[in-house]
Amino acid sequence: MSLLDLPNEIILLVAESLPHLRDLSAFTHTNKFLHALLTDILYRTAAKDLRDKDPFSHALEYCTESGFEANFTRLLE
Repeated sequence: MSLLDLPNEIILLVAESLPHLRDLSAFTHTNKFLHALLTDILYRTAAKDLRDKDPFSHALEYCTESGFEANFTRLLE
């Protein structure tokens, strides 16, 4: 059985249980289906990370250092 054969609800539970934002990001970028399914969770998790930590958290730093302006803007929404 492939991961993509699982119901979306199970995939979402797996994604939400990943311990680090970088793990969720890697999982999200595995393929187009997972990217479409998990991108909102990735951004919500990153935004929560920003609120829970200082303004220079990893997600924001990564976007600025990598030149991902659209992602940076989306994190701040």
